[in-house]
Amino acid sequence: GFDPREVNFNYTEANGWQYTFFMPHDVNTLVDWVGGDSAFVAFLDQMFTSEAATTGRDQADITGLIGQYAHGNEPSHHMAYLYTYVGRPDRTAEYVDQILSTLYTPTPDGLSGNEDCGQMSAWYLWSALGMYPVAPASGQIVLTTPRFDAITLRPNGRPAFTISTTGKGTYLASATLNGTGHPASFVTVDQLQAGGALHLERAGAPSAAFNALDRPHARIDAPSFVPVPIIDAPRTFREPVEVTLRHVEDGKRLVKLEYRLQPDAVWQTYTGPVPVSDDCTFEARAKHDETWSAVVRHDMRRVHHQWQLSLLSGEFSHQYHAGGAGALIDGIIGGPNFKTGEWQGYFGQDVVAEVDLGAVRSVSSQSIGALRDVRPWIMLPRAVRFYSSQDGQSWELVEELRHRASDSDEAVLVLRFESSRPVKARYLRLEVDGYGPLPEAHLGAGNPSWLFMDEWQIAVQ
Repeated sequence: GFDPREVNFNYTEANGWQYTFFMPHDVNTLVDWVGGDSAFVAFLDQMFTSEAATTGRDQADITGLIGQYAHGNEPSHHMAYLYTYVGRPDRTAEYVDQILSTLYTPTPDGLSGNEDCGQMSAWYLWSALGMYPVAPASGQIVLTTPRFDAITLRPNGRPAFTISTTGKGTYLASATLNGTGHPASFVTVDQLQAGGALHLERAGAPSAAFNALDRPHARIDAPSFVPVPIIDAPRTFREPVEVTLRHVEDGKRLVKLEYRLQPDAVWQTYTGPVPVSDDCTFEARAKHDETWSAVVRHDMRRVHHQWQLSLLSGEFSHQYHAGGAGALIDGIIGGPNFKTGEWQGYFGQDVVAEVDLGAVRSVSSQSIGALRDVRPWIMLPRAVRFYSSQDGQSWELVEELRHRASDSDEAVLVLRFESSRPVKARYLRLEVDGYGPLPEAHLGAGNPSWLFMDEWQIAVQ
């Protein structure tokens, strides 16, 4: 099932928790989807107070964890300020203060993540000033408690803008701009560029008056945009299955869903689960008023055999599982892009697998595919061996195969190791010798390499 803590190839340097909140351009729509102000506060609280650990692959960029908030990488950087969008600038002040106090130190390793052209330092400077541009295109800059008693900004030679504070404490109680009460928990870019004086009163406890000020907002008003449906279906199946469609706007506005099982078929109105009994390309679309969404597609393949695959050695990476334990014989063949989820990946390991065909069969040929993509550390195996057995105890070597492909050529290569020697067998064994450590000429020299395998094709009669 879905684990929002899991780091996998569906996300770039983050996980489901971190990317769920990565809508700085459309914060208020996200609030609506979550269920309103109170639900959004609770959802943010859940992220910040969850266990500070991820699952799946190790990702060096996910550091500086406060719950599932990862200050060490950009996708999380605006999230403490999201509380202010739902009327809780006091919560923003608390987490910004915690981040400033605990995740920055004046030491050589004082940053909790990758500086990436100055982003970590920029976050500190903005937050120490008591403001942050969550959604720059909105023209609003969210306010919080500064770390300075007074500071003057001269943005790009424009008139000076002074920020001053009185009182003590983590929270803000009131704000004035140019001597007049300021009605919002944000300032605009125009106000900042025009110059002037912003004065903020600190407080030792949350202020209901400051929480009640006008809030920042970021919403894309695009009523004509219709999101695609969600197809709930397996990629492979042995027995007939039912496919369910869902839509993110169910209950929010009237959306009509349609589907078809082949690209040239007539569109059908979705009224409930759709039975599927054979290979198909399941397509779906959504309509609101007279506007259609894009078409979303899901390839489904029926596996007609009852073979059983066992992995005897080599544990595939959860990140590149390709569908799980039976992926090597599911009929889906990996292409040249390792990120599509079709390849089963093994890190620094050899692979030994066996297939039980259920009865002694005549096998005319068998093959296994391997991928070479040198820059991301994916190397071809050193050797592949096929074995056969009628009883699962006594094994005979069918053929050992090697290749002559370069291990330094950076061109992507899909190579099939194929044996055309016929055998009679109930059991087949596959042994794959991984490449081993990356070669000296590689940027990752000495590190374990990846072995990407897919589809063990077996021709039986």
